[in-house]
Amino acid sequence: MRNIKSPKTSEEKKVYELESACIDGYEYTKTYYRLDENGNPIKCDKGDDSAMTIINIRKQGQEQDKSKRTFIFSEGYIGAERSYNEDGTKRKSWAKKDGFGMSYLIKYIENGKANNIDNFHVMFMSDTLTSEQQATLFAKVIEDLTPDNIEKTFMWCHSKSGLLLLRTFEKMKDSQNPNVQKVLSKVKAIITSMPTQGLDTVNRPKMIEKLEENKFLKFMPFSGFIKLGLLSWYDAYLYKSTPAQVDLKRKTETKDLAVKPKGALGRFFDKVSGNAAFHKKIANTKQVEYDSGYLDRTLDDENLKKLDGIDYKVLPVDLSINQALEGLVKHGQIMPLILYAKKMLSKDRGDGIVTYEDQGMDYLKVNYDKETVVNAGHDMPTTPEALKTIKEKMLDEKDQDEEER
Repeated sequence: MRNIKSPKTSEEKKVYELESACIDGYEYTKTYYRLDENGNPIKCDKGDDSAMTIINIRKQGQEQDKSKRTFIFSEGYIGAERSYNEDGTKRKSWAKKDGFGMSYLIKYIENGKANNIDNFHVMFMSDTLTSEQQATLFAKVIEDLTPDNIEKTFMWCHSKSGLLLLRTFEKMKDSQNPNVQKVLSKVKAIITSMPTQGLDTVNRPKMIEKLEENKFLKFMPFSGFIKLGLLSWYDAYLYKSTPAQVDLKRKTETKDLAVKPKGALGRFFDKVSGNAAFHKKIANTKQVEYDSGYLDRTLDDENLKKLDGIDYKVLPVDLSINQALEGLVKHGQIMPLILYAKKMLSKDRGDGIVTYEDQGMDYLKVNYDKETVVNAGHDMPTTPEALKTIKEKMLDEKDQDEEER
């Protein structure tokens, strides 16, 4: 095992590396999946966030390869190490997301019993591949983690990874591979907070347009500096310029943001007001190649029909004030409260980022369990009660009986 070591001095900075670790009685070990030069998915022991990262979690001392079940979870995080900067320092985050934050769900599934539950796997998406490419990798992951000795593969995918799972199932059905179809017959999946309408929060031009068009800011002195500060906050905390994130861009028209040439007086006022600095910030962003057809392809009626026969359910998520306060008081997380405030401004409620409509309510032809509402924020580890609901829906009475035996 290798422990994480902080950089010794500011002059001698190290990148945090962790192949395996023991945390709270569980052993965590990483493997990676990437595409070879021919576009075929392969598993490898060495890698980074450009690959799909899988973390295997098992109890310390537990015998391997004894379980008849496997669990695969993903909260839609991009990159297992994205909580760190390239120089090894901690990345800024309002959500304080923990790459190993699946311990809540493990404990709920175990239900406090000393049984032999094993084979937990957490999936983190690549930060360089498109979602379509990652669906190819995810199909390989599910197949590899469901060998003949596994009788049931339980899955829970949240947010963007829920969409990824649907696309993965579609591609697995298309493969016509007998072993892949056998694997699909063993799967039982839960999906939550799936952004079927896409997200405005990953559409940087749209966010800039809203700042430019804000009537209040137009009459504020030094408004350019205010817009600069807001855009800097957005870039630091909300916008991740990676294909898997930008693939979810909501399809809305944006105005041309190009700055028209101005005379000397106009340039002077732009500099004094901060607009010059703001427009410089606008131009200073990483351009990302993304798959603009990914959402439509995943949710196409013909493709969704391919999901018939697969055991999965989509659960609606709603954020209550109690959950938001619990996240703040018990877990030191401010994001659920921010999401609750945003939810109050939305007519369709939802979890603060994804409204009921965005979760596919009432129109999307997927297997919805509308009677079971998960009370949570978009960041699931802050809401243990939500994970308890997911566990109850994931392990039905038949599965519970098998667990007790």
